[in-house]
Amino acid sequence: MKPCNQQGSILILTLIFCVFVSQLALSAGSSTESRVSIARQNQLGMRAELSAQSGLDYAVNHLIDNPYWEGTGGQFIQLTPEQSFTVHVSFVEDDALAGTKAVIRSTGRSGDGEQTLRMDAVVGNGSSHGDAAGVFLSSEIELTKGKLNGDILIPDIVGAIEDYIVNAEGEVSWQANTDELGTLEVSTTNALKTVRQFTETDHFQGNTEIELESSPYRMPAWDLNGYTEPDASRMILSGVNNLDGLSTSQTVVVILDEGETLTINNCNLHGGIVVWAPNDYNLRDGARNVIEVTSSNVGTGSDPHIGLMAPASQVGGSGGGLNFHGLCFWNSIHDLDGAHITGALIVINEIVACDQLNLNGHPQTLANMPDGISFQGEGDGIDFLVAGEDYEED
Repeated sequence: MKPCNQQGSILILTLIFCVFVSQLALSAGSSTESRVSIARQNQLGMRAELSAQSGLDYAVNHLIDNPYWEGTGGQFIQLTPEQSFTVHVSFVEDDALAGTKAVIRSTGRSGDGEQTLRMDAVVGNGSSHGDAAGVFLSSEIELTKGKLNGDILIPDIVGAIEDYIVNAEGEVSWQANTDELGTLEVSTTNALKTVRQFTETDHFQGNTEIELESSPYRMPAWDLNGYTEPDASRMILSGVNNLDGLSTSQTVVVILDEGETLTINNCNLHGGIVVWAPNDYNLRDGARNVIEVTSSNVGTGSDPHIGLMAPASQVGGSGGGLNFHGLCFWNSIHDLDGAHITGALIVINEIVACDQLNLNGHPQTLANMPDGISFQGEGDGIDFLVAGEDYEED
């Protein structure tokens, strides 16, 4: 028979061993639970990243159709009951890229997991036509005794142009223009550089170099709403139909009712002028407004490169001293005599009785189009740059 003190020692050792085994069991259980939790979080994180990637793909498709798309407005798009994403797009001027950079942030969610990815893109540089000094999107053109010193684009077959359309819901698209050809009367005008056209016919005076286009040209996308927002660089005028003797370095923004006429006389508008129109206005419906310009200097050769931007307006004028610098974007021309344009000219509809137009392409304007205008041309019109995790705010 064992002494009592020996039996007590055995009991104590047994109790210690049991406690040790219990602690091992608890530790093992806790470790397993931790590993399961970590695996679960990793899985949620991976699904959140996939959701964010879906958001970037979603953004790419929308920006190709609409270069001014700003994202989902804070709303999350559901992929599955567990997964969703939201997209925010901001736009910044980037001198290094000679254009506007779109910063795309997509935040994906899966349960408690969240991941934000970022992609940068340059908007409006995808066009092979963005460097044309003159873009005439109708074949109803009457130019006499002019001089065009810069590449020109003209549509000389049916279906050469795709029109930019914004519907009532704000959705954008390009639709083939099948209007009958007008009359190209340009034989007394000199085209000094390349004419981009769709047939081999030599339309202009002189030994013009012809470059044949094989794909339809997309009308530039446009949206002037941003110019109606107050800013120190702008003078916003509403209910004003006459500018006489005005001199300013601000960009003058004029808001007219449909059918109104604006007259500009003896003005020096160094910041250029923008005549607003709603962005869902169909430019093929003709001119919403009329602008008559005499003896004025509009725009400069520097930033913001705005001449007379009035895509829904018919422009006319005469009297000498008629100078435009920067981008001129007009609906049509009627009775314009002796105008000098240094920059770029876009005309959507007919050019009637335009005499002695002197157009000179300006490289700085062509490389830095003003806000609110985006050339699409062939392809997407967007150059997508690097993409990855988003670590910082702009």
